[in-house]
Amino acid sequence: MQHAQNAREDVRQLMRVDIETKWSNLSEAYLQIDLARRSVASATENLRLNRDSYEAGTVPLTDLLDAQTQLRLARDRYTEACTAYCNARTAYRQAVGE
Repeated sequence: MQHAQNAREDVRQLMRVDIETKWSNLSEAYLQIDLARRSVASATENLRLNRDSYEAGTVPLTDLLDAQTQLRLARDRYTEACTAYCNARTAYRQAVGE
C-alpha cells in the first residue's frame, strides 16, 4: 500500500516538473517572438536607410544587398520563433491535459 502511494506521489512530482518545464519553455518562446519582431523592425529600418543612401550614391550596392540579407534572416528567425512558440504551446497543452 505504501509502495503504491509513493509511486503515485513520484508520478505526480514528475508531472509537476514536466508542466513547469513546459511552461518555462513556452514563456521563453514567447519572449523570443518579441525579440525576433524587434529584430525585423530594426532590419527593416536599416534596409530603408541603406536604400536611401544607395539611391543618393553614398553607399555601395553591397551595403544595400547586405541590408536585404539581414532583413531576410530576421524574418526567417521570426518565423522560426513563431514555430517554436506553437510547438511549445502544444507541448504545454498536452502536459496539462488539454
